[in-house]
Amino acid sequence: MRIAVLSTVFLPSLGGAEVGIHNRALALVRAGHRVVVVPSLASYRLVGRMPYTVVPLWRRAYRPAIEGPNRPDGGPAQLGSLGRQLGVLQRVFRFDAWHVHFLYPTGWAALDVLDGLEVAVAVSAHGSDVLRDDGSGAGLDRGGEERARSVVRRAPCLFAGGPGLATALRELGADDHRLRMLPDGWDRGRADLAIRRRERTKSALGAEARPLVLTVARHDPIKRYDLALDAAAFLASREPRPLWVMVTPNTASLEAEVARRGLEEVVRVVSGGDLLRSDRRDMLPRARIMDLHAAADVLVIPSRWEGAPNVIGEAQSVGTPIVATRRGAAGGVRDAVDGVLVPADTPEFLAGSIATVLDDTDLRRDLRAGAFAAREQRPTWDVAVATEVEFLDQLR
Repeated sequence: MRIAVLSTVFLPSLGGAEVGIHNRALALVRAGHRVVVVPSLASYRLVGRMPYTVVPLWRRAYRPAIEGPNRPDGGPAQLGSLGRQLGVLQRVFRFDAWHVHFLYPTGWAALDVLDGLEVAVAVSAHGSDVLRDDGSGAGLDRGGEERARSVVRRAPCLFAGGPGLATALRELGADDHRLRMLPDGWDRGRADLAIRRRERTKSALGAEARPLVLTVARHDPIKRYDLALDAAAFLASREPRPLWVMVTPNTASLEAEVARRGLEEVVRVVSGGDLLRSDRRDMLPRARIMDLHAAADVLVIPSRWEGAPNVIGEAQSVGTPIVATRRGAAGGVRDAVDGVLVPADTPEFLAGSIATVLDDTDLRRDLRAGAFAAREQRPTWDVAVATEVEFLDQLR
């Protein structure tokens, strides 16, 4: 099958959407499909370095639609050059299906064009495109919510990566006959390799005798690094002192906050690099982040909310327990089974739950067993893309 992957992402950055799109495209190519990823922007370094094709849209392709008015049915009144660009891509590559990531703005702006091309179309929800803004500045405002609802009404098929996203889509009006569960997959070979490297990774971090705590997320208010640093301050007096590794693509502001709080002995900020192997020694390529998951005693997700975070599947694939806020877990962590859930905005609860997991060997063993059991309930990438292709084929 010839599949176009359309998304308002910048490749090859570290964000969860980019990682999921990248891994899904790789698995589709392995399965023998032709894949063209169509991001908003892409680094020239991607050219010739990926097994899939990357064709970025012209700059500001979505702006006329986003800044323009709505039609009475909720769709965009003007598309600018977007329609021409997508039409050219369809004529050149003759796609059998388009997998569109994000209801808004991608799906909202592109659906009209793709409907006119008479090609199979499915739209995936990710989180910020379906969840309401709770005052944090992320998520949908009233105008964005109306535009997302129009996508839900018009899309032939809607993909949800997790139960929280499925619920959000239903709240926007999705009916079950068009809604399909399509979680991201996991790579058994890569996970098992990371597990075998566990002691080597801890040694490389200088954490052989220290408990290792991990957080992987961009430095953004919705990710609540402030809550994580508050919890780190509670843990700073423990012996042995934990090492909390925080992996983020934009390190400078987080490093400055760690220094301001005097937490350098507890927190180590690591640049996540990108999907490509970086030449910079201070940047960790994404593939090596799996090694950190395997080495960690606990993964912490302090987010205000999440859609279907990749880090849950990554941690579970190597048996790492998770401590998360309830909305940060997004329905992907079972309390006292493969992780511990805590209320939002409570650093003392967060620190206490981390300490409990680190101190209680029996609990940590049980949570690891639960995480390994959870990974076997998740599809591998080969299974995940076979399911995707089956759904897309049904739309042709």
